[in-house]
Amino acid sequence: MDKPIVLVVDDDPIISEILAMNLEGEGYSVCQAHSGEKALFMVESINPDLVLLDVMMPGLDGWEVCGRIKSIPQFKDLPVILLTAMAAQDEDARRSKDLGAHDLVQKPFDPDQLMSLVRKTIQSYQNTN
Repeated sequence: MDKPIVLVVDDDPIISEILAMNLEGEGYSVCQAHSGEKALFMVESINPDLVLLDVMMPGLDGWEVCGRIKSIPQFKDLPVILLTAMAAQDEDARRSKDLGAHDLVQKPFDPDQLMSLVRKTIQSYQNTN
């Protein structure tokens, strides 16, 4: 069986690398994008099993990228976990759900908790597809 593919989208290369190292340590294949525009291209070209998506990015932010991903019929069920450095407010949680995101995780994140969430989310996604 192929390794699940996780697309990490963050404009901060250090955060992106930390996520990639954690994910690869868990046995996932990782692709990285450092902009919303690149993320949209990569979703269609690599067909990931999960997207970890930073909310605050220049150009297209994570909210916009999530909405665009979910508007593509073949990716409407693709799990997207949003990552935010902002103090997560109730309206942010509502907005992420309204856009179809699986979850909203605040930075700095606990790597073990995030990997557990990733594992459960991918398993659930693969069981429905």
